[in-house]
Amino acid sequence: MALGAQTVAPQRRTILLIGDGAALLTAQEIGTRLREGRKPLVVVISNDAIHGPAERYNDIPQWNWPLMPAAMGGEPARVLRAGTLAELTTALQTAADPQGLVLLEAVLPKTVLPKDGPARGPARAHPRPGRCQRPGSRQPVSP
Repeated sequence: MALGAQTVAPQRRTILLIGDGAALLTAQEIGTRLREGRKPLVVVISNDAIHGPAERYNDIPQWNWPLMPAAMGGEPARVLRAGTLAELTTALQTAADPQGLVLLEAVLPKTVLPKDGPARGPARAHPRPGRCQRPGSRQPVSP
């Protein structure tokens, strides 16, 4: 969760934008940041899917993200949740004042997927799991 960046430059605020699937693998870093007194903004995009709702590997556990900082000893921590653009705008304004760690859960419907990045163009699932490739190409898309 970008812990290394904040460890190297503790005077700077880290902003982490992470999907709910990836956050399942690195959530323990919230506890480390709290223990170290860091004040990051962690935005968890909670859409219960990575590449599409029908893909079996996207059937991830539904964590209660607002409870995570408290479960990891999280005082002081601010927890925010946004399900609309207006709520997201308000939450980001609230999170701008770094009194402590802020965890913002940005809730999207399962069918809302990230747009293709402008530098990479559209990608589709690669025949080998864990890799993507551009349509009409056999070359994998670089991370």
